[in-house]
Amino acid sequence: MDKNRFSKSWINSREEYDKYSRSNILLERMKLEKKKFTRIIDLGSGNASFLRWCYFVGLNFDEMTLVDYDKKLMNDFYPKTKSFLSKYNIQLIKKSPSKFIIEKNQLHSERIINLKLSDINNVLNEINSYDIISLSAIIDIASKKLIHDLISLLSNKKILYFSICFDGTIKFMPIDTYDKYIISNFNQHQSSEKSFGYALGKDGIKYATALAKKNLFKIKTKDSSWHIDSKNSENKNFCKLYLDTIYKALRKDHMVDRDMLDKWYFTKKKVIQSGKININVGHKDILIET
Repeated sequence: MDKNRFSKSWINSREEYDKYSRSNILLERMKLEKKKFTRIIDLGSGNASFLRWCYFVGLNFDEMTLVDYDKKLMNDFYPKTKSFLSKYNIQLIKKSPSKFIIEKNQLHSERIINLKLSDINNVLNEINSYDIISLSAIIDIASKKLIHDLISLLSNKKILYFSICFDGTIKFMPIDTYDKYIISNFNQHQSSEKSFGYALGKDGIKYATALAKKNLFKIKTKDSSWHIDSKNSENKNFCKLYLDTIYKALRKDHMVDRDMLDKWYFTKKKVIQSGKININVGHKDILIET
């Protein structure tokens, strides 16, 4: 996997944990004015996990545009979402390679889904055509320029919603001697060059909220952290996958002590397999309203 792409297995595996971790901050805001915010653009949409979450929590919209530059993830949207919606007895109809219709039912009218294969930077001039601009699990890998441009371009009466924003906090129980060293180095890695340039890492939340405050926008934040144990096979597998994410990232860093990293990794794997580990990963949801 290169620095510009996330594997489909990682995207699919984390969806269930994101689904239950996202706060109700956006849902509660939309309940105040049901008809006002109807058009959504989801930037860095992957295979549309945010869209499926909207159905899971009952968040209403009329039209959603999904934007991502990863063709493999975008191609996964249709089969994955069609299967998901079938559980609700709802049909997803393909009108063209880039336009889909979610059929109307007793709860909502017909909904339009547009796919746009594009880098986020190339659609920033379009964001004010929408009521809600959504980005999931992106703020820590975004560059300062991207967040600055995004917030600076917002017109009046828009909602910018950053969800599952990594805040740099990772806690393992039981604690390992090397945890502090590994987590510190991982946070440094998160601030290295990513898809959008040099990433903000854990400082993304602070930067975005400070910039929104400077623009006199309304800001709300709410916790959306992962709390994962390893008591069942599904959680064990996800704990291993998350551990691998850290390990593989730091194996490429020549400044990290390789022996220390290996000892930490293999000790953690044994604890996961025993079903006795708990991992808390700090996330925040941010709602900015102009």
